[in-house]
Amino acid sequence: MDSHYREIMEKNAGNKVVGLREVLRRMAEGKILLVVLAADAEEHIKSRLKAACTAAAVSAVNCDSMEELGRLAGIEVPCAVVGILRETAG
Repeated sequence: MDSHYREIMEKNAGNKVVGLREVLRRMAEGKILLVVLAADAEEHIKSRLKAACTAAAVSAVNCDSMEELGRLAGIEVPCAVVGILRETAG
């Protein structure tokens, strides 16, 4: 497991999207810098995200669990994936 995902999530608290569809959509737009994926996410979600990350040349790190990822993302439910957005010039 990647242990630095907690720090990544804290540093990017306001610069993220949550959930498979939103992450895939933003990745297709070239707006995702990094993906944080829960180790206990369903296999079809993990394989779909890993393929999308490879195609988009986006790095992915693992989080211990969906419960923890949801908490770190600031939502009250478990989640499988969080995408850290690229910073854009304002």
